Amino acid sequence: MRHRENIFDARFQEVAQVQGWSRPPLPAAALAMWEGFVTECRIGYEFDLSEYLNDLSVRDLLAAALADVEIGRMGECEWLARETHRIDSLFRGLLANGPVVRVDCNKWWNRSLPGYGAEEFVSDVQERRGVSLRIVDRM
Repeated sequence: MRHRENIFDARFQEVAQVQGWSRPPLPAAALAMWEGFVTECRIGYEFDLSEYLNDLSVRDLLAAALADVEIGRMGECEWLARETHRIDSLFRGLLANGPVVRVDCNKWWNRSLPGYGAEEFVSDVQERRGVSLRIVDRM
């Protein structure tokens, strides 16, 4: 089984490189990044909008991997999809009460923002998007 995992990991990293990742993560690391980002948003994202969008790009990578034909043929794809969707459900909940900022975007995770965040994030969103969010104290 180890050989198949290496093939899965290698293909995932190839997809990541095509997506512009100079240091392509392994699938488990990408899932951990996605879950960590969602957790950060749940407690109140504390960095600026550019960092938010950069951190959110891991979800684009997961989408590209799940859409990849070669990955789709591998048994590990079921695990990747299941874990991605589990984390997605948490993020969808965060976005449910947040403002829609890109109506025409076909990626649901890019259409809206969480309804709250730490002061830097909230301030930057207000300045750059003209959208008001609730400030939360992370302490």
